[in-house]
Amino acid sequence: MKRSRSIFIVSIVMSILSLCLSGCTDSGTGSGGDIVFSAAEGYDKIDWDLSNESEAVRHDMVDDIIFDDSDTDYYDETSLDLSSYDDTSDTVSSYVSVSSSSTDYNDKSSSSADSSSKSSQNPTNQYSFDQSATTMRERLSGTDAEIYDALVKAFSNYELKIVLDGKVESDKLDYIYRCISDDHPEFFWVPYGYRGGYYMVQTENNTLVQYDSLGDMSKEDIPKYKEKFDKCVDEIMETVPDDVSDYEKILYIHDYLVKNCEYNNDSETGYSAYGCIVEKKAVCSGYTPAFQLLLHKIGIECGNVIGFATRNAEAHTWNYVKYGGDYYWTDVTWDDPVFDSGSYEGTADISHSYFFITTEQLERTHAISTKESPFIPDCSSTKYSYMKMTGNYLEKYSFDEFNKLADNSDGHVCVQFADRQGYVDAVQDLFFDKNAMETDYFYSNDCSGMSYLLDQEMQIIEVYYE
Repeated sequence: MKRSRSIFIVSIVMSILSLCLSGCTDSGTGSGGDIVFSAAEGYDKIDWDLSNESEAVRHDMVDDIIFDDSDTDYYDETSLDLSSYDDTSDTVSSYVSVSSSSTDYNDKSSSSADSSSKSSQNPTNQYSFDQSATTMRERLSGTDAEIYDALVKAFSNYELKIVLDGKVESDKLDYIYRCISDDHPEFFWVPYGYRGGYYMVQTENNTLVQYDSLGDMSKEDIPKYKEKFDKCVDEIMETVPDDVSDYEKILYIHDYLVKNCEYNNDSETGYSAYGCIVEKKAVCSGYTPAFQLLLHKIGIECGNVIGFATRNAEAHTWNYVKYGGDYYWTDVTWDDPVFDSGSYEGTADISHSYFFITTEQLERTHAISTKESPFIPDCSSTKYSYMKMTGNYLEKYSFDEFNKLADNSDGHVCVQFADRQGYVDAVQDLFFDKNAMETDYFYSNDCSGMSYLLDQEMQIIEVYYE
């Protein structure tokens, strides 16, 4: 996703608006008596538009995320040269098609690879939270909780012009909105992430906030969009199997979104759960809240973080999921395969490379912005790793083990290795030495060739026998 730009305008107190608002609020005293909050109803009685006021300060929900390599442990690449077999070297996955009669497959030798990647530590949370809480609201207290409640009440009534009594700084508003986005992905009309923002003015006694609406939806239009959105959500939930485990339900929802949504950044609604669920076209800030919302529907804790892809420093967002007492990372967007040079016939239309992964695995390709992510869970468990759950995880490479996986497959073999050395050994033996075409499956099914995908960061290889 492209990085958004922030617009900053000098803030000047608007005395005129202060006078207009001085008697219009239904107030209650906030924590410590410092902030008094207006009730949501009655905002439409005030005719004001901060977007037209030169005194207003413009804030984007997500500031420009600056790629700082001092904060990131790069995944240690080995000296194994795959470039001559990599048609899409700028993407995470490489793709190669090989015929059994190929004569241009040059042998290469790999140098010894470091079998251990750099140790990775979980990012440090900038806020101290109760780890047993299941929602961001439960993790808040005092004035933060009161501001949260005021915003949720307003958004629930489709109000985007909000008056808070007292002075509330933009950093606090940003932080609290991020908490709301974790708990309420259904608020699609308040743009999530990179397309969202607001105008703010602090008067002598009030803070006036005017949030953007998705695609410039009017207050009158939002209920119609929501009705359609809710209908589509209900239709999806009706397809979720009842007689399976919660893990299988989570996997089903993940796969449903990947299969039914196309990665597309041409539409404003694509930057929201609405685009992913209704229009079925979205970017990461559409996939992420959609996955969140649907998991909330089955009672699973699921939130989001914001950061960037370390390969190209583009801003990005993805999910965390709590299951079986542990947290796992899931990136639905990156599990929807898109290749720079187009799609490839015969390859899978869905990936699970980023389903239920650890922080160590995540940080090979992602970096979390601690400023933009109020809650960053510890994701260290591999108990429910997809590759382990499906039996496609090998501690080390051996041809015999790969041969068994191939023989029990439908012609598509996907395997992940525990460390870099296992991955390097597999690539050397299966592709450089051509032994992928020496499996029992290859001969018993009269295969004429194969294609394969390499994911160097996640240490995954996929083979498609033809």
